Amino acid sequence: MKGYKALQYENGILRSKILLKNGRDIFEVGIPKQKVETKEDIAFSENGYSFCGTIEEVADCMNILAPLKGRSPVGVDERLFLIDTLDSCVIGSSKHFKAEQIVIEKEITQDEIIQYYLDHPELKPNIREDLWNEFCNDKIQPYVYVKEEKEIEDLIIKNCLRYGQDDLCAQISNDSYMEICEKCIGWQWRGDTRSNMKDYLYLIIRSKLYNGIELNCIEEYHKLEGYENERKSLRLISEYLKKQAIKLYDF
Repeated sequence: MKGYKALQYENGILRSKILLKNGRDIFEVGIPKQKVETKEDIAFSENGYSFCGTIEEVADCMNILAPLKGRSPVGVDERLFLIDTLDSCVIGSSKHFKAEQIVIEKEITQDEIIQYYLDHPELKPNIREDLWNEFCNDKIQPYVYVKEEKEIEDLIIKNCLRYGQDDLCAQISNDSYMEICEKCIGWQWRGDTRSNMKDYLYLIIRSKLYNGIELNCIEEYHKLEGYENERKSLRLISEYLKKQAIKLYDF
């Protein structure tokens, strides 16, 4: 079964909206989530993966139509994705399905969302007309899988709330380096590169996994002690890549 799900795009990572006891769940495109139990009376991710049957139903409850000025790093950047339930058990109704397992297949881009509403003029976007016009006129870049270490470093540095501000940012050129941030007066302030360090480590570890390095051999993985959601997601990636490698070898 196919469906649609919105995820929050922050520091190069896709996360659920719901805050669980260990933080927000992490999703990776193409990596099936682990199977979980579904219960009719509980709506959160640990009891099934929530999704909707149509794009407009997602737009009714998630801010996927926000213009650029309302997205990160200032606001929340919510993106729309096509999902597959992998023939797992699904309960609920179109406005709120829950599945035992899903995989994120691909992003439904800004252009695809706009075209969807043009093809269905009977559907009215659930936002003010001026915001809808802004959304249509903005250029929202599609979700990008960041894999090179320098790209990851640049992403985290430039997502600092004080990046580029006079007297608050130590970076003096577009060629930014993390060690410069460590000398910044705002190094320990909320919203700086240090507060985003777990995301930086996650992206570095993910990159190394895709480059064929064993998870337990990655030094940064051991620095994520205490961040169970991040570690669980990385283990899932590692296990999936190993299974894919075995399939290729058997072939």
